[in-house]
Amino acid sequence: MKSTILTISDGNGVDTDYKKWPLLLKMLLLKTHNLVNYSVIGASNEMIFMQISEAIKHNKIDYAVIQWTSPQRIDLVADNFWK
Repeated sequence: MKSTILTISDGNGVDTDYKKWPLLLKMLLLKTHNLVNYSVIGASNEMIFMQISEAIKHNKIDYAVIQWTSPQRIDLVADNFWK
């Protein structure tokens, strides 16, 4: 049975025009691990923490690779939407 790795960060973990580290990790470990990527563009550390909590609720996570962002990045909630 494959182990599951959670990867999470801000936009540095979301594939856009070029391949980012979660995809490269997945390519390296494809045969032995499943990868769950909860990275979000513009995420603050608070949002990353909340995403970790959600990932743990919905997935069996064996390992986690977390890339925190700068401490100055904050969350704003407007009209019940996390921005």
